[in-house]
Amino acid sequence: MSENQTMETPVVSAAPARLSMTGVDELVSQAFKFYRNNFKQFIWMLLVGFLAALPFYLFAFLMGLNGVRGVGDIILGLLAFAAVIFMIYYTVRSQIGVYFILKDPKISFKENFKNTRTHFWKFFGLSLLVGVLVLLWSLLLIIPGIIFGVFYGFAIYILVFENIGGMAAIKKSQQLVTGYWWPVFGRTLFMVLGALLASFVLSIPYIFFPEGGVLYYIYTFLHNIFWVVVAPIFLVFSYLMYKDLVRIKGTAK
Repeated sequence: MSENQTMETPVVSAAPARLSMTGVDELVSQAFKFYRNNFKQFIWMLLVGFLAALPFYLFAFLMGLNGVRGVGDIILGLLAFAAVIFMIYYTVRSQIGVYFILKDPKISFKENFKNTRTHFWKFFGLSLLVGVLVLLWSLLLIIPGIIFGVFYGFAIYILVFENIGGMAAIKKSQQLVTGYWWPVFGRTLFMVLGALLASFVLSIPYIFFPEGGVLYYIYTFLHNIFWVVVAPIFLVFSYLMYKDLVRIKGTAK
């Protein structure tokens, strides 16, 4: 090789860095901030589902009194069945409304709830489909159920935000999670453990209230109200994970 010739070092291009998901602390902070800013919207929407359940509990209470016989029992049974249908319909619409708040919190409660009507069957059908598929995987062993439960966890968000339903939403959810299963699982586990810890602490007072007593029922009512109020935080947390994955998969090469 002559002195005028130079040896060129081949350039090896580095592989693109794998994008990371947002940390748990930041997700929690963002979830509480979003929830706080839209608290009234969430409460009004959840109140629909809460009120929709009252007729069922009323008829169930009357049937439990055992003071009605014959035709009265049949009538109460039919009314209770109608109350179940009523409760399911408006509870599901209430849940859809919560997702709509995530989609656009600036839209009024009235408009959001009105829009839930056209999404009822798609939402109900997809929720049922995801539940059945996860159950079938769980019948093999609990581990496959957990694995695919995480893979399918964003199907509802895809339905609401991208208007993709059925198996297409489930497949897209799996595509989003692929490559990020462990980060999604870890963040979901954190959320579940947080809920279990809160449930354990809130169950302690039951030790001091005899079952069937007035204080027992009052505390049970307050206990249920608490979970109705805080439930949106968990949905917001999952929604932020969904947005995170869309960001990553949309920019990753």
